[in-house]
Amino acid sequence: GELTVTRGAAKLSTLSNLGHEVLESSGETRAYSLFPEDKARVHGFTSTGKQVTLEDCQVSDSQFHVPGIPETIYRASVVYLGAWFGSADEARFDEVAIDLADLAQWTRVSGFKTQIHGTEQEETGYFVLEATDIHVEPPDPIQIPLGDSGEASIEFTMHHSNQGGLVPTGVEVTQTASFHLRFSEPKPIEDVFESVGHIRNFLSFAVGRPVSVASVTVFKNDLVRPGSAHRQPGRVLWEIKHNPDPAPRPRAPHEMLFTID
Repeated sequence: GELTVTRGAAKLSTLSNLGHEVLESSGETRAYSLFPEDKARVHGFTSTGKQVTLEDCQVSDSQFHVPGIPETIYRASVVYLGAWFGSADEARFDEVAIDLADLAQWTRVSGFKTQIHGTEQEETGYFVLEATDIHVEPPDPIQIPLGDSGEASIEFTMHHSNQGGLVPTGVEVTQTASFHLRFSEPKPIEDVFESVGHIRNFLSFAVGRPVSVASVTVFKNDLVRPGSAHRQPGRVLWEIKHNPDPAPRPRAPHEMLFTID
């Protein structure tokens, strides 16, 4: 089958189908529904070997071609990338990390320090650049107390890439921020959705415009990488209501209603 996710809306297109509902069974005789059966849960692999769980898969279309092979389309309400869950009770999470537009600017924290060295030409008065020193260091996380309901923090990550291969002609270093929420006890996916909505709405109020959710990553303390003690992160995708496209440019702190400091 082929899985496509567009703005969180998941569509699984399969050859044939994933089975029909048994309407009647008597001895060796069984009667099946004409239309393929909805599935509460579907497990699969991506082309790169990553585990996928689809929740609440409802049949939206089923066609039979003569000659040919039947085709069925399922719509899933939730997609988990990185794990198989056998039941809704297994899909309970200890932590969620949310990437939001404008979050990095809202913190007013930067891991970059720059010094420019040069001289001013006497004849023209122009400043001539001779050297630039750039020091990059990930900022410490910002801890946010929540009392007995859990812990929250804003954590920073640096991303680095060279241009030009063995003979670098440029270096790009970017800083991103993500909002981490650690629950006092494992929470079902519905509570994760609610928490993401609350955080997105709060940041939208602070920034002064609708903020888009770029990605959501979930963690389970008992779900670790094979042969490791490190937790296995998993992406979760669903159709987030009123989630706008990212704005053409980040909003500067002075344009916001208020910042974290």
